[in-house]
Amino acid sequence: MIRRYNRAQVFHAGIALAGGLPCLLFAYLFFRYLPVFVAWQLGHTLEPGIARIVVIIGLATVAFSGYRTWRTGGGFRGYHESALYHHVGTIDRSNIRLLYIIVGIALMLGSYLWIRALSQPAAGTSAHPQRHDGPGQGTGLAKSRSA
Repeated sequence: MIRRYNRAQVFHAGIALAGGLPCLLFAYLFFRYLPVFVAWQLGHTLEPGIARIVVIIGLATVAFSGYRTWRTGGGFRGYHESALYHHVGTIDRSNIRLLYIIVGIALMLGSYLWIRALSQPAAGTSAHPQRHDGPGQGTGLAKSRSA
């Protein structure tokens, strides 16, 4: 009886580890690329060293938060308690979960359109201005060829 319980615990720990690693990878990708993208949208470049520090601080925060939640016995006991639960319930005026889903979809769509608009260049301007050097200017290649 105890051996069966221990085997089940080891099995559940393996499943939790296998599920946690992709989530940690997604957190890494979030903290690695979102600050770089935001800095780029604001017209700045984020140094690689600073980007690494942001990733380390972000992952440490996520890991500490998860450990603290686990240590206090918090978290969700089942799928039906999570935000990913798909059951909407009855379609009537008293069901506020349906309203949350509709508002959430509208906010995600609005955010997408907003970010897309920010990434488009303004009318009449170029997103990547190019230098137009005349002959013999700029890189010096024209001078060396003519000499």
